[in-house]
Amino acid sequence: MNVIDEYLLDKSLMNKTLAILIVFSIIMTLSSVFWQELANTPIGDYAQSGSQDIQQAAESFSGIRYLVIPLYIFIRNSIVSIISAVLGVTIIVPISIIVTNAMIIGYVIYDAIMSGLHIEIGNTSMLITAALVPHGSIELPAIAISASVALYLIDILRSRRVDLARVIKRNLILSLTMLVFAALIEAFITPMIAIFTIVIHSVIGVG
Repeated sequence: MNVIDEYLLDKSLMNKTLAILIVFSIIMTLSSVFWQELANTPIGDYAQSGSQDIQQAAESFSGIRYLVIPLYIFIRNSIVSIISAVLGVTIIVPISIIVTNAMIIGYVIYDAIMSGLHIEIGNTSMLITAALVPHGSIELPAIAISASVALYLIDILRSRRVDLARVIKRNLILSLTMLVFAALIEAFITPMIAIFTIVIHSVIGVG
């Protein structure tokens, strides 16, 4: 049985992943809505600097972006995934990772909305969706799967038998595999979809 079949048969893991995604979405949405209130807090500064670091890295690789960017994205997300899974038993580590990454995306959404208002590109929400959904629909579940290791502690506390080492290994293999595809999509497909969205909007004025 491969890791995908094992994951699909593990309803508990699917529920844990879904719970983390719901929490992630709530934090991301609240961060984008209330960013002005969060901007001057320590966690707000961290989220903003994290977003800016990613942008600066992308700009520095502009000359060889088609070779380096997918690798950079994969390594960055893989480190997050590995730390979250291996240190999931600490609980605080995966929680911190989920919260900070949700806030970084919340800041990106807020910044995109503000930029859209200033340069009047039209329907900013449509552009944000086009820029985040293609790779985010794979990337976020991958990170949630690795972070779900922490929730297995609940099963252990309930005296349920859990092979934690096997869970960590399985979740990491599945998570890292998904992150490979997410990195390729983010580097090659997402920019094209975003550009296509802008062109379509400017030509026919939809949305």
